[in-house]
Amino acid sequence: MFYIGFDLSVSSSGVAVIDEEGYIVETMAIKTDIKDYRSVGGFSERIVFITESLMSVLREYRPAKLAIESMPFGSAGYGVMDRAKLLGALEYRIATETPEHKGAMYIMPRSLKKKVTGSGNADKKDMKESIDALFGYDLGLSTDDEVDALGLALCVGGWF
Repeated sequence: MFYIGFDLSVSSSGVAVIDEEGYIVETMAIKTDIKDYRSVGGFSERIVFITESLMSVLREYRPAKLAIESMPFGSAGYGVMDRAKLLGALEYRIATETPEHKGAMYIMPRSLKKKVTGSGNADKKDMKESIDALFGYDLGLSTDDEVDALGLALCVGGWF
């Protein structure tokens, strides 16, 4: 049995897979080239690449539960709109290709921080330190996206 967390971003989406014992099976950041991705076809190609990468993780591990970081309230701009488009595309693919995962848990960024660190105003460093402390050593995660994804997986798995 596996639990998966997805931290969505159009530049670097974090993925974490843990097993029923809480052991880390895999973490990764799905990175895409940020240069001129809004050009004709560029953004759509990026969305397809990211969603296909995420769907391959779902197909490989068939998780018992999936957690996705939801959209933050009060934010504006291209980044939020782009992330909303990515989330919509992923939700569509989950619903049509792996309907058993339609019941994903959506966790707000502040709620994730609160569950992991005890403070909804925690920063990325606090998140990393709290997760490393849970495991008892520096996990060596290479991106904040992986840290957030691991926090999501741990939340949906019941460790926070």
